[in-house]
Amino acid sequence: MSAPDCLQAPAPGVYRDVPMFDYQRWDCASSGRLERMRRSPLHCAWDVAHPDEDTTPARELGTAIHAAVLEPERFGQAYCLQPPGDGRTSAVRAARTELQARGLKLLSEDGWNACAGIHAAIKAHEGASKLMAHAREVEVSIVSQIEGILVRIRPDMLLRGPRIIGDLKTTTDASPDGFSRQIYSLGYHRKAALYLDAARGIGIPVDFFVLLAAEKDPPYAVACYTLAEQAIDLGRAEYLPYLRRYAACQAEQSWPGYPATVVPIDVPPYAYSRQPEEVAA
Repeated sequence: MSAPDCLQAPAPGVYRDVPMFDYQRWDCASSGRLERMRRSPLHCAWDVAHPDEDTTPARELGTAIHAAVLEPERFGQAYCLQPPGDGRTSAVRAARTELQARGLKLLSEDGWNACAGIHAAIKAHEGASKLMAHAREVEVSIVSQIEGILVRIRPDMLLRGPRIIGDLKTTTDASPDGFSRQIYSLGYHRKAALYLDAARGIGIPVDFFVLLAAEKDPPYAVACYTLAEQAIDLGRAEYLPYLRRYAACQAEQSWPGYPATVVPIDVPPYAYSRQPEEVAA
């Protein structure tokens, strides 16, 4: 993909201390790009060409939470609680501007409390704290090949003792029922399969993909889940066709959208299982 901000991806290997800004511009397949391919290649190409337009307050908070949990030293250097008060007043505006000029990212009181609360909850959780204690690599960047196609991954945690890739996810419901639905709806099983395949592709021995689920609201409940092998198999069956299509689009430098001709469309299948609505006479 020839977006202006793209960088040529390095050769397959493990790369440490790569800024996220640079990693996201390595021009090769990734979990995020393949998720956009599921909608259309055009949407994937647009996101690559307009990376800053994908930023939302929810994503920014998620990034801050990841830093607080995985890189607390960097969190302390990069973030601060925004000065209280009415942001329309000159004194508060000046205080916030001064902090931002020093390169600090401001968090609201709720955001700051979420970062601190989740960090504390993970430290107090038996399984999550053990996972963190065994983490040998945090936010390491990896380039690999799957079916000869260059891919990049950035595991939150890479454990060398128990051979695990750990992935921190924030959620509104970390219960088994609630989070299993989030796994499926947001494609975490596809990401797990891609990450395991990519790590193994350059000789990193990994056996499990563990999801560390942390609720974003008090009491910041935490759970750790080992993703089932059958879910990973499903994820692999789902991501591989889009990886192949990504490679074809890359080779042809063609990123089509929806069908260019008139095609049939129907209501969703579940609509036919519903009873017709009764209308009062």
